[in-house]
Amino acid sequence: FVEVVKQDWKVVRDLWRMPTPPTQADWEAMAAANPDILQAHELRGNRAVVLAAVSTRGLALRWASPELRDDEEVVRKAMESHPEALWEASGRLRYDKQLREIYDSGAMQARRRKIKTDLEKEEELEKQAVAAIQAECDSDLLSEESGDDGGNYSSESENE
Repeated sequence: FVEVVKQDWKVVRDLWRMPTPPTQADWEAMAAANPDILQAHELRGNRAVVLAAVSTRGLALRWASPELRDDEEVVRKAMESHPEALWEASGRLRYDKQLREIYDSGAMQARRRKIKTDLEKEEELEKQAVAAIQAECDSDLLSEESGDDGGNYSSESENE
């Protein structure tokens, strides 16, 4: 199950209809592998599945049921993964003094900086990849426009 769900979370819809549906442990493993499965309404209120998902990707908290977004343990676990998950919590917990202190702590500030740095690196790699692909396409286009087939042709006058 886990490998299939890693590729596309939407297959969870089909898993419900299987003669032998996944076990609770299976759902938790799938949530850890692809937290997007919380988008399936049937899983949003399953505390153990939500905990597995937010442990991997804190911002998956946005798909949890309102009750679990108001669960301090779930929100703390999500914040460990991504401090900004606090803003996906219930209004009551967003302004909870203890959670705000955790959010403002040095450890969470360091985590936010690391996440930002990782995202910037990822964006730079994506830009480089796009630039390389664009350069290759431009080169191919210029070759086609100039009629260049790589220098593997000869003119009729050369053959005479």
